[in-house]
Formats: sequence, C-alpha cells, structure tokens
Amino acid sequence: MVRINREQWPQLVWLFALGLLGVILLLAGSLPGKQKGRSSPPEPAAAVTLDDGLVAAEETLELRLKTILAQICGAGAVEVRITLAKGPLYDFAVNTNTSDRRTEETDDGG
Repeated sequence: MVRINREQWPQLVWLFALGLLGVILLLAGSLPGKQKGRSSPPEPAAAVTLDDGLVAAEETLELRLKTILAQICGAGAVEVRITLAKGPLYDFAVNTNTSDRRTEETDDGG
C-alpha cells in the first residue's frame, strides 16, 4: 500500500484536478451540438443502385412528361429528368433561348 505524506497532498490534488478537467473536456468535445470551426466532410455521392423496375418507371415517366411538355406552344426542345426515391436530386433548370436570323436582300444593288 502506498503512503502519502503531508507534502505530497497538494501535488496529488492538482494532479487529480487536471485529470478531472481533461476528462470533462473530452466529454464536452464529444457532445452533439454546435461545434465552431468543425464541419463534417461532405458525403460522397452515392452510386445509384435502383432496381430495374424503378429505372423503367422513371424512363417511362420521363418520356411521357417530355411528350406532354413538347406540345406546349413555344416550348422548343424539352429535356426531362425524373428521379424516384433515394432522396432529393437538385438539378437546376437552364432556360436557353435560340433564335435564327436570316437577312435576304432582294434588290440588285446589294
């Protein structure tokens, strides 16, 4: 058994206090909540592993919607993407305007 004399008590108290402070800091660092300066790394894009039935349903819906939207007057070329299940997919739309200008001169002077 280890005997501690009066001169060693203050050192032992400080050692115990520092050890307790270290344990508290470790526990505080693992608590959920706001953590400044730390950000979780972005999750890698998950590979799409959909069964054939779901992929076929997506393609069928895309084709039907593309056909309907192409019939709208002035719609032009239409591209459609439908994603079922597996979370949201953000695909921002791009509005493109194309025009065809032709200049025909009918006079002989040019």
